[in-house]
Amino acid sequence: MRENGFGKDTVAIGAGVGINEHAKWQPKWIIEKYDGNMRLYDVEEIDGNLLLNEGITELFTLLIGGSATTFSNANAYIGIGDGGPTNLSGTITFTNGSTAVTGSGTSFSSQITVGDFIGLTADGAIAQVQSVSSNTSITLSAPYSKSGGSGVAVRIAAAVSTQTGLQATINKTYAPMDATFPQVSGNTMTFRSTFGPTAGNHEWREFTVANSNSDSGKNLNRKVETAARVKVEPDTWVVQLLVAIS
Repeated sequence: MRENGFGKDTVAIGAGVGINEHAKWQPKWIIEKYDGNMRLYDVEEIDGNLLLNEGITELFTLLIGGSATTFSNANAYIGIGDGGPTNLSGTITFTNGSTAVTGSGTSFSSQITVGDFIGLTADGAIAQVQSVSSNTSITLSAPYSKSGGSGVAVRIAAAVSTQTGLQATINKTYAPMDATFPQVSGNTMTFRSTFGPTAGNHEWREFTVANSNSDSGKNLNRKVETAARVKVEPDTWVVQLLVAIS
């Protein structure tokens, strides 16, 4: 899922004359995975995130010289969580290669919002919801890629601008910036944190950058990922967020 931010400035010159300028926020997450001997065995790149209102307000406050906490080396953290999965009621059926999801004894209309992510617990994967037709019928935004079948399913909330942190309740970890980060080069800003052997050993479904080591800080953004990944000891994973504005 690609989530980009777009900014629009409108400047009025004279009566009824305007100039529109657009800025494009282009984020990319990079995860470097090292084994217990610090040998690199995988690199993943993930596009997108959603800017959160509290993060935008913090940036604007800093821009005008107001009182706010900077996203500096001393303050900034990358946060990772499992997304706060919640079990859905009833029995839910997913079919490999199909966008149709059906339920028995389910309450889709009240439990699921368009844009949320759902998945069969046994498959360990999630997919985004495109539409909710009824309490027993859902359409996914892309064909279900896992085995499918019937059983218990979970929901993970989509990124929404009013959120104020990771949605995970237990399985979440904030790691401090590596030395010399964040960095700015031209129109690109880079945050980087290292999750050592004992840090972040849980499912990775959501990502954020915050100016504190907990949800009590101001979160700049949130990204929800459909791919299943679980960090385990003794692995070390290095996470970067590169943001270009053009």
